[in-house]
Amino acid sequence: MEFVVNDETRVNDRGFILLNDGMQAERYNSNPVMLYSHDYRQVIGRWKDLTIKDGKMYLTPEFDEDDPAAKIIKGKVERNFLRGASLGLRPINAEYRTNPETGEECLYVTAWEWMECSICAIPSNASALAVQIYDDSRNPVKKEQLSAYLDHVVKLSATVHNQTPKIMKLNLSAQAIEALGLSAEAGIEDVERAILNLSTNAKKASQALKEFQDARENALKLSAEKLVDDAIAAGKITADKKDGFVRLAMADLEMAKEALGNMPAKKTYSSAISPVGLSGIPAERKNWTATDWMQKDMSGLMKLKAEMPEEYNRLFNL
Repeated sequence: MEFVVNDETRVNDRGFILLNDGMQAERYNSNPVMLYSHDYRQVIGRWKDLTIKDGKMYLTPEFDEDDPAAKIIKGKVERNFLRGASLGLRPINAEYRTNPETGEECLYVTAWEWMECSICAIPSNASALAVQIYDDSRNPVKKEQLSAYLDHVVKLSATVHNQTPKIMKLNLSAQAIEALGLSAEAGIEDVERAILNLSTNAKKASQALKEFQDARENALKLSAEKLVDDAIAAGKITADKKDGFVRLAMADLEMAKEALGNMPAKKTYSSAISPVGLSGIPAERKNWTATDWMQKDMSGLMKLKAEMPEEYNRLFNL
């Protein structure tokens, strides 16, 4: 039941290499608790038999047999359903070094305080499991804050040793560097700042585009409604057709202009008959009701009221 809890030859799931000889275990040795998934409410036993060999750190679990929850987890371990362990630690010193195996720049945590060690389910690499990072107040560091916290540790470490912090080199393409407006010597902070600026500018551009689109939509709607209202006033279409023609004009204003422009204006009573020598109502309107007049030719109805009051009164039973 021996567990590998660290392998200093590999990068863990938090993106750094943890050096075994940087361990400060005074606090841990006074209470070598074994937790389940870094939950201090689930103390399931303790660790023993610390061994370091070939860069790997090994621990053996001792489960609390009087704790039902611990017995369940022990059974899963014994049946090979749980084989992962994870260190909980507080980084004290860190720096960027060249990884001798890969030749790449890598973050090394060179001094750290051991807080706890947990049984867990998810491995971080081929040899060891995930690590849990705690801050100076012994509070867990959230994943989204981890990069900034580790960067803080690197700078603090360099300040303590009167050094300039070594910034990890970035393998960005020339196109990416140019797009970010950076030099080839840019570091992580430069990239983060450039990305934040791009994000801010993108949000501003998106808002400006939305405002432009809204303004264009409003202007188009006003033009479409005026076009259709003019067609209704000219007697080319009736008012009940307005919504449909407005939608057509919103979709294609020029096509709507052409369609309405080719429609003949309705010949109204007021324009068809001279007020002088008015002899009567046109035959096609003899059977019109007051509603027909109001819907189809309101101006003609007003002319009828002025020049043929008897007929107008008959329509309204006056």
